[in-house]
Amino acid sequence: MNATAVWPTLVALVLAGAELRAASEDERSRWANAGFGSPEVASLTLPPAASSARITHELPLTLVMFRNAGWTPETVRATVERTAEILSQCAIGIRRVTLVVADAPESSPDIDAPGRGRDLRIGASIPPSEKPVVFFVGKTHDGNAAWSFNRKYVELWRLDPRVLDTAWVSSEVLSASYRASRHPAYSPTAHELAHILGNRGHVEEPNILSAFSPNDRITEEQCGAFRAYELARRLRDG
Repeated sequence: MNATAVWPTLVALVLAGAELRAASEDERSRWANAGFGSPEVASLTLPPAASSARITHELPLTLVMFRNAGWTPETVRATVERTAEILSQCAIGIRRVTLVVADAPESSPDIDAPGRGRDLRIGASIPPSEKPVVFFVGKTHDGNAAWSFNRKYVELWRLDPRVLDTAWVSSEVLSASYRASRHPAYSPTAHELAHILGNRGHVEEPNILSAFSPNDRITEEQCGAFRAYELARRLRDG
């Protein structure tokens, strides 16, 4: 591909080994018409994980990174690769993703508070996309570093169904203080996707869905629920 055909900061992903294909003008227009400023859209294929031979399901992802939010394409890619590594415990692979880099609707990349306004408006405005959709945003005003909207939560609170299967990860998770307060193997992105795939809230046991001591461990029961969720596409029998 011609690396100059995409937004220059995405070129680093190509140099790091990912395959990158710029989206059509029509696809960029769909995001622009939805209120996302100067969107650059690309299809990204990640190198296969070491455990790819045992993958039986694949999870498509759309990643939306707001400019000036504290994220870079490189940190987003590292986050997704770590998430893929964790989900491979369940024979779920992440290889092909859509990456959208844009100015945030309503200008600010920050979010006031989960489920309070801006995230609901933004989540409801996205054009038809592969889900789950993970938003990489700026800071929050209430201290919540990451959150998601699974089916259980959307139905319980009667939210706009268009926000279903969206996850939100603030740049606060990149700070040294946040990382120091979490298990070294923990991934907030994997944690939020686990809420979506498992369609449940926090648990007491120390695993990926733990409320107070989350890590990267996924139980067999959780793996079964993740693979059974409609978004996980079966590739072959395990």
